[in-house]
Amino acid sequence: MLTGLGTLTIVILRVMWKAYVVYAVAILAVSLLAALAAGPASAYIRQARVAGARRALAQMRKKFGEHVESVVRDTLHRARMLASALLPLYAAPVLQSALGIYRGGAGLMRSDEEAQRRTEEVLRETPAGREALAWTEEHGITVVYKPGGLDGALGSYQDKLNLLLIGVSGQTPEELAETFVHEVNHARNEGEPNPLGMGREEYIRAAIEEEVDGQVKAYEMRRQLAAARGEQLVHEGEYGWAYHDAVSVENTERERRGQPSLSADEAQRVGDEAGREALRAWARSAGYEEQFGQEWSLRFLRPVADILVPEW
Repeated sequence: MLTGLGTLTIVILRVMWKAYVVYAVAILAVSLLAALAAGPASAYIRQARVAGARRALAQMRKKFGEHVESVVRDTLHRARMLASALLPLYAAPVLQSALGIYRGGAGLMRSDEEAQRRTEEVLRETPAGREALAWTEEHGITVVYKPGGLDGALGSYQDKLNLLLIGVSGQTPEELAETFVHEVNHARNEGEPNPLGMGREEYIRAAIEEEVDGQVKAYEMRRQLAAARGEQLVHEGEYGWAYHDAVSVENTERERRGQPSLSADEAQRVGDEAGREALRAWARSAGYEEQFGQEWSLRFLRPVADILVPEW
């Protein structure tokens, strides 16, 4: 569409310029004819010169038509060459989305209904899970539980397709519920952070923070689930381990100094800070900086993708 508009603009401008030049030459020719008609030349000479001028104008009109045709043909040829060169660049967002549909199985592969039922039962046991379920229903999110997994990823949310994918393979219903809450966090931040208007490092930091927030929300759901079931919370993952270790170290130090242990709010603050920092370190080691850096490098494709990929 952009190439077509540019081509049309160029053709119009070039033809207008050529028309203006011919108009100026025609005015000059008419002025010369008027001067000849008013001069002392005989009638025969005047008629001969007028006939010659008319032939010259007819030749100019023919040449102008040929030139306009040449301008249009040349411009369209250049536009086709430009479109051919840019085709892979403009087609990338469309192909990526089509591949996402195929891999995600939206309309092509069956969602595991049993896994969905068991996961939603777990989600309904906690406030965080119920809120996430309600949000997806309110915003019309399509949730697909893929039996075969997602090529190493636990879950994925695709903005333009409004599609949330969860890999069932190897995950318990409790783990699937955590993945669900994590991916809903991405869905809530649809389109943000936006690399357009952001520096590279700024975008990478913001994108990693979104990933960290999702992990924290999933851990909070796990905490709520343990409380609802009357079970002891099992500290797992980078966030849980760092959270537990930071609180334990602080309480041990306070005991050594003869101070009271951390209050619940203090423990939450100390543990959360340590857990988030551990998640940031994990994200850097897992290659998220490179992934988000590449997204920033391709940031100008984002508006093209928004135009070419339909809303679902």
